[in-house]
Amino acid sequence: MNEKYCDLPFYNMQIHFLEKGAIRVEEAAIKNIWQKDTGTFFDIYIYRQKKSQVLDISYIRSIINLNNNKSYVPVKEVISDFFTVKNTKPNEKISEDKGLLRAFREVKDDIVILSFIAKCDGELLPIKVKAIEDYIIKVKPDAKFLSDNYLKTYITNLSPNENDFYQAMENIKSKSPQEALNLVREAVKISTSDGYFDYYEKLYVAELIQVLREFGVSLKLDSL
Repeated sequence: MNEKYCDLPFYNMQIHFLEKGAIRVEEAAIKNIWQKDTGTFFDIYIYRQKKSQVLDISYIRSIINLNNNKSYVPVKEVISDFFTVKNTKPNEKISEDKGLLRAFREVKDDIVILSFIAKCDGELLPIKVKAIEDYIIKVKPDAKFLSDNYLKTYITNLSPNENDFYQAMENIKSKSPQEALNLVREAVKISTSDGYFDYYEKLYVAELIQVLREFGVSLKLDSL
């Protein structure tokens, strides 16, 4: 997944804008804001559509920062905040948003492992995406402040391959035995959330169990 939108300060925004005479609401990241002639334009990335769109400020009715519920009405008020953050030196950027993203990234290896196993049978079903979301929020409660579309987009766009899976397993060797055991149990739960536990899912869960054995924790699939 291209994670550059996750790194943006205004990555978790709800934007209400006028389109074809009706108000449309999207969860998006604000990539840039600029002025041209007498107009002001927003370059946003819409998570649901997985694409960028340029909006004239005159069509935007309101913007809400979903991390802190700050509402920007009139919309021009977001411009000042956007450029204040943008022009701040990197070593001066200490914010709740960055802390939230750091906490989220602490479980990235878990997400890679769970996403790979969930999709190894060919399709990442919505029920499995929801199970991964629930796991993220369980181990990192602050993630509940991230929008549902943000989490779904992150998980579905991650698309780890087998090399990513094995690298993530190397990384989780720093976990405690209990944390590793919880992860394996979650992998089984997610794998069977669609009512099946197919050959490849069992194969890769077995790989996780092998990692557990390196911790001295011995268990079998039927004990999970």
